[in-house]
Amino acid sequence: MKKISGIATIVILVVLAVGGGVWTINKHNSQKTYQTELKAAQKNVNEKKYTQAIANLNDAKKASKGTEQKTVVTYLKQIKLFITAENTTDNNKAKNNYQKVKNIENGYTILRKRAINALDKLIDATTSSKVSSVVSSAKSSVSSSITSSSKKTSSANTTSDTSTTESSKAKTSSKKATSKVTKDQNEGVGSADAAKKYSKDAMGKTITDNEVSQARTTLKKANIDEGAFPDSDIKKFIKEASKANSGGLVQVVKDYLKSGE
Repeated sequence: MKKISGIATIVILVVLAVGGGVWTINKHNSQKTYQTELKAAQKNVNEKKYTQAIANLNDAKKASKGTEQKTVVTYLKQIKLFITAENTTDNNKAKNNYQKVKNIENGYTILRKRAINALDKLIDATTSSKVSSVVSSAKSSVSSSITSSSKKTSSANTTSDTSTTESSKAKTSSKKATSKVTKDQNEGVGSADAAKKYSKDAMGKTITDNEVSQARTTLKKANIDEGAFPDSDIKKFIKEASKANSGGLVQVVKDYLKSGE
C-alpha cells in the first residue's frame, strides 16, 4: 500500500513539473510573439503601411494580457482613426479624426505628428477657399453694378426730349472719356505705375477702395458715366479734388472732359 502511494506521489510531481514547464514555455513564447509583432507594427507605421501594422497588432493582442493588451488596443484605435481621416472627403470629419489621433498621447508619436501636419494643411486650405470666395463675390458685385448703371443709362434715353438731350451729352462725355482712357492706357496711365502714382491724395493720405466706390457714386448722380474710367483715373480725380480751390470731384471730372487732358 505504501509502495502504491509513493508511486502516485511521484506521478503527480512529474505531471506538475511537466505542466509547469509547458506553462513557462508558452508564456515565454507569447511574450516573444508580443514583442516581435509590436516592433513589426512600429516599422510598418513608420513606412505608412497601416494595413500591415494593424495585422501585426492583432497578433500582438492575441499574445498579450492586461496592461500590454491595453497598449495594443490604444495603438489599433489610433491607426484606425488616422486611416479614416485620410480616406474621408469631408474636411470637417477629417479634422475631427485627426484631432482625436493627436489627442492620444500614449499612441504612436509619429502618427500624432502626421495628424498635426494634416490639420495645419486643412486650416490653410480652408482659409484660401474663404479668400477666393470673397474675391469672387467682390467681382460679381462690381459686374452687377456696371450692368445696373448701363440699364439706367439706356432707360434715361427714352423718357423725354429733355432726357434725350441729357443722354446725348452723357454719350458725348462718355466717348471723350473712352477715347481718353484708350489714349491713357496706350501711354501707361491705368497701369500699375499709374495706380501707384495716384494711390494718395494731395495731403498724402492713401486713397482707399471705399473712397473710389464713393467717388463713382457721386459721378453717377452728376450724370457722368463713371464706368468709362479705370480706378487709376478715379484716384487721380480724387487726388485733384483734394487740392484747395479744385471745385470738387464733379468739377474736376467736367474740366477733364472739356479739356481732354
